[in-house]
Amino acid sequence: MNNDLISREALLKATKSPCKNCKETMKSWCEHCCPVNDFLDIIDNAPTVEAVPLEFHEKVLDNATKELFECQAELERVRTEKRPQGNWIIIKSPLSNETIVKCDKCGDEFIGNDVEDYNFCPICGADMKGGAE
Repeated sequence: MNNDLISREALLKATKSPCKNCKETMKSWCEHCCPVNDFLDIIDNAPTVEAVPLEFHEKVLDNATKELFECQAELERVRTEKRPQGNWIIIKSPLSNETIVKCDKCGDEFIGNDVEDYNFCPICGADMKGGAE
C-alpha cells in the first residue's frame, strides 16, 4: 500500500461497483461471499491525489512565524514610540451638514460628525487628545 491520499469521490464510486463474487454492489454486499479483501483491493487500487510534501508545510509555517514576529515587533515599536501631538482642524462642509476634519500633521481629511472625537489620526498616528483647533 502506498502513502498517497485517496480521493474520497473516487473511493465512493469504487465501493458502489459490483462485487467480484456475487455481483452485488459493495453497498449491499453479502458477508458470506464477498471477502474483506475485495474491499481492501478497492482501497489499494483507488485513484489517489498527490500529497503535499511536509517540507512545504514547514516552509509555510516558518514564513507565517517570521511574519508574526515581525508584526509583534512592529506593534511593540508603535506602542512604545512617542507619537507626535496633533490637532484636528475643523472645516464645515459647504455641501452638507457634515463636518470635515483635517489632521494638522499629515493633512489627511476625514468626513463625519464624530471624527473629531477620535483620539488619534488613523493615517499618521498623531495623538489628538489635545482637541480641535
